[in-house]
Amino acid sequence: IEGDHINSMRERIFKPLALSGLHYHDGNYPNVAGLVASYWDQHDNGNVENISDIQTLLTNYILGSDGIIASPLDMTLFYQSVFSGELVSNEMLDLIKSDWVKEPTQPRMNTSYSHGFMVLETESENWMGHVGLHIGASCYVYHSLDSETTIGVFTNTGTFFSNEKKGLIYFDLWDDLQAVLN
Repeated sequence: IEGDHINSMRERIFKPLALSGLHYHDGNYPNVAGLVASYWDQHDNGNVENISDIQTLLTNYILGSDGIIASPLDMTLFYQSVFSGELVSNEMLDLIKSDWVKEPTQPRMNTSYSHGFMVLETESENWMGHVGLHIGASCYVYHSLDSETTIGVFTNTGTFFSNEKKGLIYFDLWDDLQAVLN
């Protein structure tokens, strides 16, 4: 809509929220100082290899649907800003919080989807966020609509091709975090 989505994201989101640890095709991208190495067990034989060069190439190549490099703090601050109404209008926030499309029943973390956010409905709380995963890094960040808690989990090992590894992060770890919060 604005012609340059990279600049739009920078001017509308990153700068106003002072997200200095968040990078998306800027001057430092994708070789951000202090970026941790990425690892992957590409042959699923227990031999984890440093694939930082491959991860960097893939991250640099993808526009729009992926490619954000963020610190855990900045990604968490982004979600807190969205759900506090600091980043979007109250009307949009109400729409995000209420206009859910149910996902097909299958083994996945989210139960619904709403305007770019995945929805996770649990017995005690409703969470909204998103999952990001690639061959050399994975994360999820979810914000509770009930307790206003934001949880971010980041790993520098790929889970994209391994349902077992995805399950460790997206189900087992999530269950452990829920137990601590409740």
